[in-house]
Amino acid sequence: MNSSRLRSSSCGARLLATLALATLGAAACERAPLAGSPTLATTTIPPGNTFAMAQPISLELTAAKGALWQRNARVSVGLSDGTILFQGPLGEAHPVKLKLSVPNKDKVLIATLTSDARAPVTVTLPIASGSATHSFQ
Repeated sequence: MNSSRLRSSSCGARLLATLALATLGAAACERAPLAGSPTLATTTIPPGNTFAMAQPISLELTAAKGALWQRNARVSVGLSDGTILFQGPLGEAHPVKLKLSVPNKDKVLIATLTSDARAPVTVTLPIASGSATHSFQ
């Protein structure tokens, strides 16, 4: 037998094995639901459920002059998992006022005030009634 014929039959065998496994996998996925388990026809949705996975939050950050250390103070706001939602300047006459979309699972925001002159200041902001506020002092 020549080598090209061996390669062809080997390739064909692999193809057949792959198709057989795919068929078994598809058959396993088509099981009937267990007796007594909920189905789409028997599932009810509670009144008022909007399927929203995020909540709108009003964020307001202010800073007293003494908290800013120097003109290039910056603030970052994020989730407890480290996801940053906002980064930008914060000034005494220029507070940060934002509307953010925050996952429903998050009940707090993390705000960090940084400057070239001092160590960062990090605070935890609880989310209450759709808003989170803090004044750096």
